[in-house]
Amino acid sequence: MIVATNLEHFINLKINESALIETIQNKWTNIKVPIFIYVDTKLKKAHGLHACRNIKDYVKLPKKVSSVLMSEVLNNKDNKNHFHRISLSYDFLKMARNGRCFAKEVSDWYIKESNNMFYTYLMFLLSHELQHADQTENGTKFKIDDYPQYKNFMFSDDHKEIDAEISSILSYEEMLKFYKEINGGTFD
Repeated sequence: MIVATNLEHFINLKINESALIETIQNKWTNIKVPIFIYVDTKLKKAHGLHACRNIKDYVKLPKKVSSVLMSEVLNNKDNKNHFHRISLSYDFLKMARNGRCFAKEVSDWYIKESNNMFYTYLMFLLSHELQHADQTENGTKFKIDDYPQYKNFMFSDDHKEIDAEISSILSYEEMLKFYKEINGGTFD
């Protein structure tokens, strides 16, 4: 799958775009439709959102989508003119970058001392939203009955949200490790 981002506009977040893209492509091989990861300055109430967008619905496409994803989206019949758009809140990313923890969303139970708080948050958040993308293409994978140890950490009864949360818990560390390895053994 092809992944594009608008991270070049947010250098203060210090995210290695190529390492992030390679991490996603390595971990999320079930996703076939192209992905656009969009850091959104207007997203204030949610940490992240996933949507499967039809490229033909846009009057004006984000420049990165038209330059990187357009050909793949329109010329691959399996895509049906769709791409995944994952929006990440700039405000929440900036708070995490500045070391502010989010009580419910980033609990101490899954952050190990050797992990970088910001990248842990980023990979946990991306794992959640990428699982929603995977759900769109392949259906849900995880049931809370199979992972009762995580029941107390579920904040929704919606099966798709539970599926995404369990995926986050099971996937973020692998993404974190892979990103760090690709990034030369360091986070920053």
